[in-house]
Amino acid sequence: MQNHLNKGMTFLEVVMVLLIMGILSVLVLPKITSTEHYSLFVGSRLVRDDIRYAVDYSTHTGKTVKIVFSVPENFYELMEKNPDGSWDYLKRPAMDEEYIVELGTGAYKDIVLTDVDINGMDELLINSQGVPLDKNLIPLQPGGNAFITLNTRKNIQITPVTALVRME
Repeated sequence: MQNHLNKGMTFLEVVMVLLIMGILSVLVLPKITSTEHYSLFVGSRLVRDDIRYAVDYSTHTGKTVKIVFSVPENFYELMEKNPDGSWDYLKRPAMDEEYIVELGTGAYKDIVLTDVDINGMDELLINSQGVPLDKNLIPLQPGGNAFITLNTRKNIQITPVTALVRME
């Protein structure tokens, strides 16, 4: 009786390996190459963190901060109120530039500001105690509208009184 050593794979084994690799590539590759979901997550965290920064800044400096959202132009800006009542741009932390965030460009190219509703308006003010207000200086009310929507499906909600920011 001869003992044969197989030094390769049979045709059936090669076909099975290729079939398994094909199935895995169909299931896994779209998840790896699709960045829209990841971009939306990053964009929503950016908006959330900027609102949190505005709250922290206002409570630490005693100044009122406003965030002005522009849906048609796809950007928002952070400003602080001066003692004379005028408004100046906040400076970005660790940078000496105006706090203007342009969505739809660069790392945020897939992000679109689709809706803003702060009691029916497009400005959010944070007073020196960290309380969120609409642009008429009316505090946000429980059950009221205070949200920002990105790409028509990612909502960022601002909680009245505490300015806690939640992503839905």
